[in-house]
Amino acid sequence: MRRDLVGLLFMVLTLHLAQAEDSPPNEQPVESKVVSVALFKNGLAVVKRQVPIGDAGVYRMTDVPEPVHGTFFVESNGAIEARVEQRLQMAQQAPLGFHVQDELVGMQVTLQLRSSKAPIVGTVLQVEMPELNSVSAPDVIHYSQLQVPTSRYLLLRTEKGTSYVDSNEIVSIEADGNPKPKKMADQKKPVLLLVCDQAPAGTLAQVSYLAHGLSWAPSYKVDLLDASRLTIEQFAVIRNELTDLDGTEISLISGYPSVQFGHVVSPLAATQSWSNFFQQLGSSGNANSPFGNSMVMQNAAYNRVPSSAGGSDFTVAPNIGDTIDLHYHSIGKKSLKRGDALSVATAKAVAEYERVVEWTIPDDRDEWGTLQNNRRMDPATGEPLQDDVWDALKFINRLPFPMTSAPAMVTTEAKFSGQSQVLWTNRGEQTTLRVNKALSIRARHVEYENQVEQEGVSERDIVYLGGRRFRKSTVNGELRLCNHRAADAKLIIKRQFSGDYLQGEASPRIDLREEGVWTINKRNELTWTITLKPSEEQTIKYQYSLLVPF
Repeated sequence: MRRDLVGLLFMVLTLHLAQAEDSPPNEQPVESKVVSVALFKNGLAVVKRQVPIGDAGVYRMTDVPEPVHGTFFVESNGAIEARVEQRLQMAQQAPLGFHVQDELVGMQVTLQLRSSKAPIVGTVLQVEMPELNSVSAPDVIHYSQLQVPTSRYLLLRTEKGTSYVDSNEIVSIEADGNPKPKKMADQKKPVLLLVCDQAPAGTLAQVSYLAHGLSWAPSYKVDLLDASRLTIEQFAVIRNELTDLDGTEISLISGYPSVQFGHVVSPLAATQSWSNFFQQLGSSGNANSPFGNSMVMQNAAYNRVPSSAGGSDFTVAPNIGDTIDLHYHSIGKKSLKRGDALSVATAKAVAEYERVVEWTIPDDRDEWGTLQNNRRMDPATGEPLQDDVWDALKFINRLPFPMTSAPAMVTTEAKFSGQSQVLWTNRGEQTTLRVNKALSIRARHVEYENQVEQEGVSERDIVYLGGRRFRKSTVNGELRLCNHRAADAKLIIKRQFSGDYLQGEASPRIDLREEGVWTINKRNELTWTITLKPSEEQTIKYQYSLLVPF
């Protein structure tokens, strides 16, 4: 009884000392609540916390954020100073059974396994840390001698040698003696202090900042209802790697924001150092930064817009609403633990559509007019450009907000038809979505230079630019088409080329591609819109000139 009383007094004294060392007596612990988060698609989120401040004093938060540099702010009716400090937390005794290898070291045990009726009898070995080089004791095994992780196996010295017993197979352990509870190491943990010199009673402080670890990924489902109508439905997958959310207002952000210091962690963060901070500042978001390169790639992947060269719809939709191209869409209050993910439907609309066949023939010359062996990369998909013929859907975005760049799956009568990427489309704007290859539309494209110019080149055909010599060349092109379908096929044909357009059949539209404004040869795009009847064949000819290195 006396021993138990002394032990109880010792525990009370230890707890009192731990509390005294953890925080000064004038500090008041306070729980903050995440009231709202606004999620970007690049791994960043705008977090807002509310902290109740009753009166002047020091309020301690244990949930210390790691904000993006320049985005941490505290707002309240009173004057508040924020400070991050490291506090030593005294070691607590781990519960029995938490570290079996350490608790039973040196003791003889009898193990009963699930897969064997015969028990295993042996002595529990002591596993030393890597810095200990001595293995002289018979019941001590060095960490470097282990071939498997000790977290899964219990190591014993038996009559046959060293045994690794899978902890998942152990039904019971009988030990000869009393276990020795393992004491966990003392740790320093950061705390966020809100120092308030004066504040009205009932003041709420709001802590807001940008942080990594909470984001969303959009996707769309396009379901064809009949020959002229479809439904567009947006889904969002939210993954929480930041902090627990409990009844938190969640908003999804679409757009391409400027976050110049998104790769720089604030010096206020407990894990930040000045050397690392200045290194992140100097990296300017490139590959040397832990966040910069991935954020650039995510922005590029999730915030694409159609090319202005014939790819955008310049027909202005009435009453499109927003004056800033950054859209916040609230999905209500949600609870989401750290490490959990959520998929939710955010909006749905019905729209009319038109079936078309797309054939885009990419430019096969570089900015100097030289033929390239490898295809250029498609800015929309990041893959080599191909001149395949695709079935596609043209429709207007009828959702109450812009369609952001994301994968879109097309279904017909609940059957999968295809998946591709939809690019940023304003509310009320038209977009085109590829579905599958148009295998029943035969298409062939050929080009050749004029024979006269190949046989001989006169001085008047030679041009000197930037110290380089070029010759003028005229190229003839030909498009051959055939419709093997039983219905009319509307084709949208685009030929991208370098040079100056001379003439062409079927009245193509001519667009100057923006990447060719300052090159030796202009970068143009011809667009034909034609309709082929069943079994109809058609040949379209065109001609352009360009400068070729000579």
